Amino acid sequence: MLAGRYRIEDVLGRGGMSTVYRATDVRLGQQVALKQLDLSHVSPSDRPAMTRVLLQEARLLARLEHPGLVRVRDCFEQAGLAYLVTDFIQGRDLQTVLDTAPGQLSPELITDWALQIADALEYLHGQRVLYRDLKPANLMLEKSTGRLKLIDFGIARTHLPGRGTTELLRGFGSSGYAPIEQYGAGTDARSDLYSLGATLYALITRSTPPDAVRLASGEESLRPLSDPRWQKLVFKLMQTRKEDRFQTAAQVRQELLAPDAPLPGPISFCPFRDLAPAPAPVAQAPPPTAFLQGYLTVDVVYRGDSPIEAQRVASRLSAPGQAARADYYETFPGVVKGYWRVILAQRQRQDSRP
Repeated sequence: MLAGRYRIEDVLGRGGMSTVYRATDVRLGQQVALKQLDLSHVSPSDRPAMTRVLLQEARLLARLEHPGLVRVRDCFEQAGLAYLVTDFIQGRDLQTVLDTAPGQLSPELITDWALQIADALEYLHGQRVLYRDLKPANLMLEKSTGRLKLIDFGIARTHLPGRGTTELLRGFGSSGYAPIEQYGAGTDARSDLYSLGATLYALITRSTPPDAVRLASGEESLRPLSDPRWQKLVFKLMQTRKEDRFQTAAQVRQELLAPDAPLPGPISFCPFRDLAPAPAPVAQAPPPTAFLQGYLTVDVVYRGDSPIEAQRVASRLSAPGQAARADYYETFPGVVKGYWRVILAQRQRQDSRP
């Protein structure tokens, strides 16, 4: 029994720096994922400081709340080892999906996943957190919802603009997915975007991308992609120089939702709801709506088959000065299952009242 409450059930996986267990929180009677961080690569004199920093980072991660992130529940130290406790996600990681898929993944599915990842990264970066190990194996496809969740925060860190990664926390990430600056020059939000590009490259080609060092030296090159639009997006994300990449996750989402992207079909509005858009206070909007703080919202409900379509409808319906977001949830009060809820938002004037 660890920390007087976690009973180890079995091993979920092992990596270079950690072992992840499925455990039971006996106090709550719930399954959790428990990550034991291996500090054997750290000199004995540095281990106490490393443990303190890791636990501090874990406490910072525990404040994060987003549907694309696994929730950090607890962190503790025992017998000189550091442990991180997160929700247990039932499902398959995208590396397993890649390894077992009978054929190529559909562009629509990859676009849907790319939008979800970009949304999660935009949230993390807004909280000054760098993920730093984005790859298919760290993206879990949740069985119950079909949504992606980032599951491994082993080398994530808070980021203060103008400060590089400290020597103590610097992690190399995974070969093929880590940008060249992660090997020594210091990381920022654009480093996660490189890893997003590398992840998309793997999903499209079903192969691990070449290592960033070999790409930078010219020893290897990226394989041309059959779709010119994907090639433009992925190759820009995987530029060696951070300045040559997309600069924010919002820019990536914008590119994925470009106006020239065709909608799969005509919009069919929900017959069980008033079709006349009307402003509503933010407090009345179902979660997740953290991005809408300080905005007035207009709800548009329509029938659709995929989150990609919902996102594109949102971008098409938004006017200048509005922010648009399509909720991924299918069920809301007054909306039958199978319909999507698109939120159009406009910032309130300071003297306005909801």
